[in-house]
Amino acid sequence: FYTVKDPFKRSARSDPEPTAADPEEALLRERLNPGWFRRWRMPDTLRSLLDALRAVAAGRSDEALAALQAAGDHPDRHWLEANLNMAQRAFDAAIQGFERVLERPAGLGSRYSELQLQPSLDFSVADGIMAHAGVGLDGVRLALAELYQGQGRHEEAGVLLRALHGDIPEDVVVLAALVELLLDRDPIPLDVADEVVRMTTPLDNESSIHAHLLREKGRALMALGMPAAAVETLTRAYRRRKDRPVLLLRQIRYDRALAYQAMGQM
Repeated sequence: FYTVKDPFKRSARSDPEPTAADPEEALLRERLNPGWFRRWRMPDTLRSLLDALRAVAAGRSDEALAALQAAGDHPDRHWLEANLNMAQRAFDAAIQGFERVLERPAGLGSRYSELQLQPSLDFSVADGIMAHAGVGLDGVRLALAELYQGQGRHEEAGVLLRALHGDIPEDVVVLAALVELLLDRDPIPLDVADEVVRMTTPLDNESSIHAHLLREKGRALMALGMPAAAVETLTRAYRRRKDRPVLLLRQIRYDRALAYQAMGQM
């Protein structure tokens, strides 16, 4: 359901900008700019959604939000509106939009399918790590949980994330969001720390999100008074550094130093 993007990763050489000869870019332009006859035959609400998507592609978010006002009461309109509001840090409006999608989800994605377009939703699930989700209820629930947490509505966020983790327990991005929410308190309760350790065992350092989970496991072990186990876990998290977010690596080093200090080795 999700992929992970590292905003710290430099992509100037490894991931160049699309060129005019890029077939995917050309296809996207074609679908965003249909012929006049097809556009004329579209219902007004679908044409307004297309205008909003064209504005998004051009980087004109305010224009896109204005176009969406004529896109009808449809979950695809509310999904895109919430996405844009979240990007503009209009969090109350974003929450309202995602809640409307969850209240009336019938048809979510249908208009994008009709336009043969696949927009995506990008948002932070941890420091230095971005989630990437297509149009769908799982992505909406995850984004809404992150917004709730940001506003201090931890109980509502927890209900969403526990349900989502129950539906897709293998999804490490959902697990990371849930674990971060559980540990978002000081001091960390022992029962919560124990739950986090159990949720993150076993776990290999396969990606940035796995390294983040290992770091959170190390924090939970420290809360349980197990610094030696925390050092071992954090060392595994730090062992693979290529393509890892710089901020994440700094956090792991800092937490490991605290664990060594607790063992009396500093």
